[in-house]
Amino acid sequence: MKITNIIPEQAAQFRELRLQALRSYPEAFSASYETFARQSLDAVKERIQTLDDNFVLGAFDGERLAGMAGFVREASPKLRHKGNIWGMYVDSAYRGQRVAFQLLEELIRRAGMLEGLRQILLGVTASNTAARKLYDRMGFTVYGVEPAALQYNDMYYDMELMVLHLPKKEERLS
Repeated sequence: MKITNIIPEQAAQFRELRLQALRSYPEAFSASYETFARQSLDAVKERIQTLDDNFVLGAFDGERLAGMAGFVREASPKLRHKGNIWGMYVDSAYRGQRVAFQLLEELIRRAGMLEGLRQILLGVTASNTAARKLYDRMGFTVYGVEPAALQYNDMYYDMELMVLHLPKKEERLS
């Protein structure tokens, strides 16, 4: 499995996998299938455009996109010490093969190289035990719960808010 940035030329694959995620697990994402399905391919290309502190990683099995995870750093000067993981998903055909672990490990490594970044944040639906176990294993801790954070089909889902504290850059180098 190769973990690398998803590039605009791979936007159609990203779009297909993202739609699969949103359709299969609507309670796990704040984005909706219907809204994302209406986005043009150009809008999707813009979304996955890689910048130093904004990227989407893909797990590729040859040419096939098997999984993805996005990272975006806060833009405000007072919040630039934080970044957020979004859209983490692995195709069901690749579950149990450590793809999510590899994606998250590489995302943390890359984010950890960003000057001044001290925290990586994410939200996980409280009922998503598989994802929660992965995040726990990677060192994330729960710092709060947002009750009824997501609503889908008249059901409400709590969101656990998690953080990974990164060491200062000088501590990482020693």
